[in-house]
Amino acid sequence: MVSGKLITADYVSAEVARGKEYFLVLLHRGPRERNDPALLEEIQYKHLQHLFALREAGKLVVNGPCLNDAQLRGICIFAVSTPGEVNRYVAADPMIKAGFLTPEIYPWMGLPGDALP
Repeated sequence: MVSGKLITADYVSAEVARGKEYFLVLLHRGPRERNDPALLEEIQYKHLQHLFALREAGKLVVNGPCLNDAQLRGICIFAVSTPGEVNRYVAADPMIKAGFLTPEIYPWMGLPGDALP
């Protein structure tokens, strides 16, 4: 029981049946050197504009950076219909085009209506 709700086999089956395919994008540090702070700041701003525009269009439902300085720099979850569509959005990202990030794309299942607290 969680928060007063009994998690039965029927409940689990019903929740899984609501599952929908999304696309999970892992953004890794790219091969380009980060030795020009002004250029990096300019491209980062364009990257954020790109992501916020996709969010406003309902294509990008979750995104954010990792808060340490590791190879994994951030994650995105796209609510789009095809791998080709997510590939186009990812390829158009200024940080990826500039070589500062490289993407890894996976089909991913989530439950519509899930949200961050």
